[in-house]
Amino acid sequence: MRKQNKTINQVEETLKRYMPARDDDVLLWSMLVADFYPLPERIPANWYEVATIVAKTPSMDYIAKCRRNIIEKYKYTKFLPTTSSIASYRGIDKVLWDRYAKANPSEVEIDQPASNYPSHLTPSEIDQLDI
Repeated sequence: MRKQNKTINQVEETLKRYMPARDDDVLLWSMLVADFYPLPERIPANWYEVATIVAKTPSMDYIAKCRRNIIEKYKYTKFLPTTSSIASYRGIDKVLWDRYAKANPSEVEIDQPASNYPSHLTPSEIDQLDI
């Protein structure tokens, strides 16, 4: 039980520190491992040594499960994905995510439709382009 609580606390700490990790479980795993599982003093000499190092870290599936449990623990008021498209993909209700986004504007990105125009141009500058 202590190991489980330790991992959940590590996941929560990583979600606090690295907002992009809320959208990507591979990034979440890599940031957690980088912070809490230091590399050995010498570079592994073969794949077996690499595998033994990775085996000492929590699995990506377990990290994702911890992330889901943390979100449920806070009743969907903390650590939600930063974009509505990822929230939708994970099955989070749109109304719930919109409420979260409104309450936490600094923690979310607004999904923008794709555009062929440079992002630094304003709509009026785009209208003035001769195309």
